[in-house]
Amino acid sequence: MIIENRKTAIKVRFRTFVLTIIFATLVIIIYTTRLLDDPLFGLNKNYYTLILVALFILILFAQYFLNLNFIYYRDEGQTLVFRYYSLRILSSKKNSIEIPKNEFVRFEIRKSALGLKRELYLYQRIKSGIAKYPPIPITSLTRDERKAIHDSLARYVKQ
Repeated sequence: MIIENRKTAIKVRFRTFVLTIIFATLVIIIYTTRLLDDPLFGLNKNYYTLILVALFILILFAQYFLNLNFIYYRDEGQTLVFRYYSLRILSSKKNSIEIPKNEFVRFEIRKSALGLKRELYLYQRIKSGIAKYPPIPITSLTRDERKAIHDSLARYVKQ
């Protein structure tokens, strides 16, 4: 089985791009036209620009906080393969985890931030005991994708 959230990753990147274009366009309109030369609701163009900047930064911070990722999962063959990379702005680190099925011990999914963030922890048997991999952020997966990965990994857990 192969699971990847390419469509979600494209949507997140596209949404960020469109948001940036809208923000820049609104700021340009505010300062190149006479639209807000007279105060509107007691606020001048500088205050409206500050409000726009604050909203833009808040939205980007929310995306940064959630740490949305492109995720590729495959359980075909003798190994479990996870490939993922962050969709954060200016992030280019790509990660890959490959665990032989016969060495896979267990996994757990942890929720944080009022259930908004989800992370997958994988455990593998090694010579000196059990190794725990760094968490894989799975917040960007849909409920069905998370369930499919959960069910797939549950089949390979050593009893």
